[in-house]
Amino acid sequence: MSIFDRRESNVRSYSRSFPAVFTKGQDAFLYDKQGKRYVDFFSGAGALNYGHNPTRMKAALVDYLQGDGIVHSLDMATSAKQLFLERLESIVMEPRGLDYRVQFCGPTGTNAVEAALKLARRVTGRSNVIAFTNAYHGLTAGALSITGGASYRNEAYVNRHDVAFMPYDAYLGSDISTIDYLTHCLEDGSSGIDLPAAVILETVQAEGGVNVASIGWLKELGALCRKHDILLIVDDIQVGCGRTGAFFSFERADLRPDLITLSKSISGYGLPMSLLLIRPDLDQWEPGEHTGTFRGNNLAFVTGAEALSDWETPGLAEAVDKKGRLLADRLKS
Repeated sequence: MSIFDRRESNVRSYSRSFPAVFTKGQDAFLYDKQGKRYVDFFSGAGALNYGHNPTRMKAALVDYLQGDGIVHSLDMATSAKQLFLERLESIVMEPRGLDYRVQFCGPTGTNAVEAALKLARRVTGRSNVIAFTNAYHGLTAGALSITGGASYRNEAYVNRHDVAFMPYDAYLGSDISTIDYLTHCLEDGSSGIDLPAAVILETVQAEGGVNVASIGWLKELGALCRKHDILLIVDDIQVGCGRTGAFFSFERADLRPDLITLSKSISGYGLPMSLLLIRPDLDQWEPGEHTGTFRGNNLAFVTGAEALSDWETPGLAEAVDKKGRLLADRLKS
């Protein structure tokens, strides 16, 4: 590990908990330079929902590269992007009755959050955004402003004038309705809470301690946002793409978010890709108004399209649900 200690920035974190040099990954396993095998429960912090080097995705990727497929294309149309969009539409959106425009933000999740905040404020003409206690949405300036953890915010000097934090479900105890509290703040002109452009949340908080919002709480929040014409942003970067069983974590509450952020496992292979799903009438960007050099990662489109094939049948979601219940039952016992 000496080269890492000598040359890599002190900001590195995960390597401190995993002091090994890994050389190979396959399915649920990692292998180090000595050939020792590890069960990878870490799974790229949610970026490897399908495991390491899934066979079909790897084959599609190798075929694409051997055929000199375009790797970098900015936002130009390519066959790889076409296939990804077609499968996202036919496999994910249409069966769920969803209709969203797709913005490729790239390369990582916080970029999608930044785009969502910027668009919400642009469309509504309001500056305030409501986030929740224990939230984690990324560490760039805008995303950090809506992230709750003090350890991330210390010495960051982030401007939070346009962000208000509200208590998440059960944050004040199971017998206190935090939706009632939020409602009172929104409807009382003396609360000090400006009518927000958007409310952003994770339906299951991961970094914040695995806090699972109840279905009732999510439904009430959705209704409150509609009543006050507030955009609802669901950050599904870490708990989407099957992490909770269904493709989207909010499906259990039958939510219809206005904006959805996706990253991590949307590429299926651990390759950088970040998406913002936009309700069509909110897609009010001017051409080129929000761009990025690596928003056209065609290798991620290739593996992402292959990953979406796993959602043509309910088998994967059912397997995740079954294993989740098995694990919960064993841990409780």
